[in-house]
Amino acid sequence: MKKILLNPVFPFLIKPLNPNILNEVLLTGCYQMIYLKKGIIYCENEIINKESLCFVKYNGAELIKRIFSIHGFQVIFKKNFLNYMSLNDLEKQILLELNFINPKEENKTQIISYPLSQDLSLAVNVILNRIHEEFVNKERAYHSAIKAKLLELFITCYRYMEKLKPELFKNSIDRIIDYIDDHYSENLNLQDLSHMAGFNPSYLSRIFKEKTGWPIFEYINQKRIYKATMLLKNSKMSIIEISMTVGYNNLSFFYRTFKKIMNTSPKDYRSKNKM
Repeated sequence: MKKILLNPVFPFLIKPLNPNILNEVLLTGCYQMIYLKKGIIYCENEIINKESLCFVKYNGAELIKRIFSIHGFQVIFKKNFLNYMSLNDLEKQILLELNFINPKEENKTQIISYPLSQDLSLAVNVILNRIHEEFVNKERAYHSAIKAKLLELFITCYRYMEKLKPELFKNSIDRIIDYIDDHYSENLNLQDLSHMAGFNPSYLSRIFKEKTGWPIFEYINQKRIYKATMLLKNSKMSIIEISMTVGYNNLSFFYRTFKKIMNTSPKDYRSKNKM
């Protein structure tokens, strides 16, 4: 693998892909974006075809085995370049959701590839061409222009995220659903669930509803009340004990939620359904 030296003041480089030189793709100690307009990249566990965008971080393992006539752009920068960009929390969240940065896997060698539609591939190509022109021409304030266009690139990809890598989207939501199903009686909050999924709270709320048909806390309430009905029918626990067991510390709130979902009170439900 090849090491590359970047300007410490502005640790960023963009260049056209060299069609057949693998050594220029295997770079250590840096982050990369590879836009594959044409050609093929053979990795350890997958084949990346034309019109793909790859986020790459090497830390010793050679995931890329062979390349064939690749054309496009290679963007290279050091981790501290993200600090240079002065990203706000939402912008950092965009990179996290794209799996471009992941603090939990900071030292892990990884390559995340996104197949692009023709329209998205064209948009990515246009943005990268403009970034390349800024980098080559180095006109006044080109650093700021590059930062702005990179952010435009990230946002463009972010808006297509579910279409880019649907299995990542699916697995994240399924993990949250499984967690809620197992921990519905605990003190769940949107911030912790969002952190667990790697999404920001508003995005998690939207895609959770798209997936399940329920807002997150309505889904949690449905789970809790269903369990409460089972306990009311099949146990001798008091109503206050059942309320605490399924996750409601406030008895009056438990009564209101139960009646809203079941159209009856816990007491009346028990009297009608006691085994």
